[in-house]
Amino acid sequence: MLMIALLVHIKQCVQSYRTRKVLLYLTADELKDVGISEGDRRKQTAKASLLGMGKEILMFKRVSKSFEKKVYGDV
Repeated sequence: MLMIALLVHIKQCVQSYRTRKVLLYLTADELKDVGISEGDRRKQTAKASLLGMGKEILMFKRVSKSFEKKVYGDV
């Protein structure tokens, strides 16, 4: 189960990386539409590097036992 959680975490990190890269190309009007300020964009796009994604992956924490029971049932 730990391996599955790790793979899910990596998938989420890759998705965050891709989303942050897209933020680079949004216009001011588009940022306003999605409720993101220019400052927030700068913070998020600073993380849009392979180094930033690597840091996120390394911050993986094992999910709690109660969450595992909810997702996987009693194993």
